[in-house]
Amino acid sequence: MVVWLLAANITLAVFNMIPAFPLDGGRVLRAILAMIMGFPKATRVTAAISQIIAVALGIFAILNGQILLTLVAFFIFLGAGREQAAEQARRVLTALQNLEICPSPTPLAGQVFCSSLVFSSTWGHGGLTRNGSSQDHQ
Repeated sequence: MVVWLLAANITLAVFNMIPAFPLDGGRVLRAILAMIMGFPKATRVTAAISQIIAVALGIFAILNGQILLTLVAFFIFLGAGREQAAEQARRVLTALQNLEICPSPTPLAGQVFCSSLVFSSTWGHGGLTRNGSSQDHQ
């Protein structure tokens, strides 16, 4: 019984570390990629990788007659899409919030702009430029 429980826990841990959203492995992959390319782009890349993994897992499951694994692949695919949509919504809402707080790119002191102060204090990266456009390089 103890051996079976140990094997089940190890299997769950390994499965959970598959680099696909919404599993923990997807979040670890996004964190590693975010250090290189920024959080929004890392989310997009990880979501795409997650959906590719989900499709491959689904095909494997169908070919082997694994109905439950097919459902897991389907939910991984949906979870990756939801994660990407949430990141897009977060970026848009943050930009709108910055524009409401600082509608014009008037400098506060020297070259410090209100919008860059608000954005950097809430997210720590990206932000708005003097003309109000996004600094996220896609």
